[in-house]
Amino acid sequence: MQAKRVGVLGGGIGGVVAANVLRGAVRAPVDIGLIDRRPDHFFPPSYLHVMTGELDPHSASASLSSLERRRIQPIVGEIVSIDPRKRSVTVDRDTFEFDYLIVALGAEIALQSIQGLETCHTFQTLDGAIRLRDALKDFTGGQILIVITGSPYRCPDAPYEAAFLLDDLLRRRGLREKSSVHVATVEPGPMPIAGEAVAGKIRKMLAERSIEYSTGRRLVAVDENRALATFADATQQPYELIIVVPPLLAPQVVSASGLCADTGWISSGPFSLATMFDGVFAVGDACSVRIPNGRYLPKLGVFATRQAVLVAENLAAQIDGDKEQRLYTGEAEVVLETGRGRAASLKGDFYAKPEPKLKLKAPTKRKHLSKAAYERRWLKRWL
Repeated sequence: MQAKRVGVLGGGIGGVVAANVLRGAVRAPVDIGLIDRRPDHFFPPSYLHVMTGELDPHSASASLSSLERRRIQPIVGEIVSIDPRKRSVTVDRDTFEFDYLIVALGAEIALQSIQGLETCHTFQTLDGAIRLRDALKDFTGGQILIVITGSPYRCPDAPYEAAFLLDDLLRRRGLREKSSVHVATVEPGPMPIAGEAVAGKIRKMLAERSIEYSTGRRLVAVDENRALATFADATQQPYELIIVVPPLLAPQVVSASGLCADTGWISSGPFSLATMFDGVFAVGDACSVRIPNGRYLPKLGVFATRQAVLVAENLAAQIDGDKEQRLYTGEAEVVLETGRGRAASLKGDFYAKPEPKLKLKAPTKRKHLSKAAYERRWLKRWL
């Protein structure tokens, strides 16, 4: 029997999980190629701990070459084009043809979307988290401004985690009394998809830490020389340190492939993660999955992981000739770091009708420790 060829595009969370699960689940001969422009896998949930100096940056990444021992072939190069009809991918000057494609190319940070945004700090890349860590070492007090600049953005819980962790860091260094932490967001409240009950609890936790919070504020410009942020309502805010959460865009090669819908993202079926093209699936940040209330699933690692597992297991079953296919559910747990060695659990059904049915449980040390253990095991488990 001739081996089926599966191309996994992207070496992030969704791509690495999909390739591993497929290799472990399929019985028939399969050649798996994983393509990424970088030779390493990066694990974004660890970036906040790089920011605070608690984690060495090398602990947030690992070489994709280790996948070879799992009979997954990493292909390092720039994806120039994707033809979803032919299921072919051009990498640099070489073209690869596959029987199936799993697109997990993530999203790109749009730093050019707002004047001066590229001068700001961010924890949403590893290099950005390292630079922010170094800036925090030199910080001696003043206003720390965290701005959520647009939607969608990666990990909607992360800006609030950052605020709590920075509050902790400043207290440990004896700087909290002469510093302020302010979260300003373009959104109407914290994590709008979770509903007002959850938003109210997050607002309360912010207030208990004396973390300022303002909503409906659209950033239009940052003046690095004057250390001044300007918002659409003409208000201006000075800062000593500004941290931005930039909006995301689909990678250019994805936009040019014909895979994207009018949302600007790959439209994946909510239960199968299949695209409009036969044999082509999309998982993680590159896709948009519409839920019953008309919103879209947030771009979170937990969804990339669960989607990748489902697609890989179903694809393995299809290749092996099994007819039964599982359906993706919207059930998930998001763990929110709240500082002080504690974390809260946001858990429920994002596919519930008419609105997601989610519950935020009080922060506990146990949940923080379980999240820390999960993050430590990630690279060993998948690479």
